[in-house]
Amino acid sequence: MRASLEANTHLLLGTASENMKDRGLKGRMPSPNAARWRRLSRAERAFRSRHLREQLKQHGWDQGFIRQLVHDVDPNHPVLF
Repeated sequence: MRASLEANTHLLLGTASENMKDRGLKGRMPSPNAARWRRLSRAERAFRSRHLREQLKQHGWDQGFIRQLVHDVDPNHPVLF
């Protein structure tokens, strides 16, 4: 019964360690940005997304500028390199 169940679903019985290994093998690892945004409330995520969209409309695509907005980087903050 278990083999037929596994063939029909992506849900498998296993330990947390086995599940993390399976996730990695399937390339389902969250990005660092996803982890950072996940801690925010839904309203805050929506606000930041709308703010990013408006900034793109005003300034166009600028990789450095986008990085600052997405990563919440202060452009005046000193960098190591």
